[in-house]
Amino acid sequence: MGEARAMTAERSVGLDCGRTVAVVAVVFVHTQANVPFTTACDVATRFAVPFFFLLAGFFLRVPAGPIAPALRQVALRTLAPFALWLAIYLLWFQPPMSDWRSPIFLVKLLVQGGPAHHLWFLPSLAVSSALLLVLLKRGAAPGTVAAIAAGLYLVGLLFGAYHDAVFGGDFFWNTRNGPFFGFPFMAIGALIARSPVRPTLAASLAILVAGAALHAGEIVTLDRFGVRFEHDQLLGTLPYALGFFLTAMNLPANAATSALARLGPYSLGIYCVHLLAIEGVQAALAPVAPTPPTSPYLVGLLAAVLSIGFCAVLVQVPALAPLVRTGRRTPAYGKATLRPAG
Repeated sequence: MGEARAMTAERSVGLDCGRTVAVVAVVFVHTQANVPFTTACDVATRFAVPFFFLLAGFFLRVPAGPIAPALRQVALRTLAPFALWLAIYLLWFQPPMSDWRSPIFLVKLLVQGGPAHHLWFLPSLAVSSALLLVLLKRGAAPGTVAAIAAGLYLVGLLFGAYHDAVFGGDFFWNTRNGPFFGFPFMAIGALIARSPVRPTLAASLAILVAGAALHAGEIVTLDRFGVRFEHDQLLGTLPYALGFFLTAMNLPANAATSALARLGPYSLGIYCVHLLAIEGVQAALAPVAPTPPTSPYLVGLLAAVLSIGFCAVLVQVPALAPLVRTGRRTPAYGKATLRPAG
């Protein structure tokens, strides 16, 4: 598998549109945290984080020279934002001093962000990116990469969503952390970037619908039998997220998609700040509508708008812009912004 060369000078309107849809979906799913029972929103939005892993694999570059500088760059681009936002959230949540004496708390802090539970994505992205870079740099064949990805995903399923059904009880490690969840999606993204064949929009939509149906069916079935599970990683998550990614790639450039796509480069900042926005919105609305409880969808909408506004302000500070934006310039969308990889 050679180096990916899937990009032109312009950004992809479809993939940037997908970024916007996916990050807003993440905002809405996190407003469901205190809602009893599984919600349609919770089920429907589980394509979102896998989409970002697919995207990372699709745009992954294999260096021509030594791999060490590339690994350092991965660490800088993922762990630096993680450290900054983790510090901000710790100031917000202020966990008691007794927690800092617990090794479990410290591990959870470094692996999944502790109270900032959404930040788990960044350490997982760092680990998955490093593993994929090493494999590709060493000339691993596509079949080898696919086999490793399949094995990791199977482990993630057996010790995650299906652990209770197969072994009984919960596993001590949430398998969305580490490479079990992120690497398989990144590997698929890298394989797509290197493939000369791309599915049509109709085929992509068919994969999306089939994956969504399988994903929802799994949740309903597991829920019916009282099996404890995580929504993040199921059998249906793979085709569901893949179908969304391929559909985004095929989206035509028009007024609606271009408008959404212009927010896409700010998905990193929206993702990182949105939990703080949710906390702020909930605190602001609590005195206004304590009974009945504020609609989680209203909270999601306000938190999304607040997060976007925050990024629009922060991006004006050059030193801080890389923490909220992917890419270094204003997007310029064309009719054909992706080419098959060579």
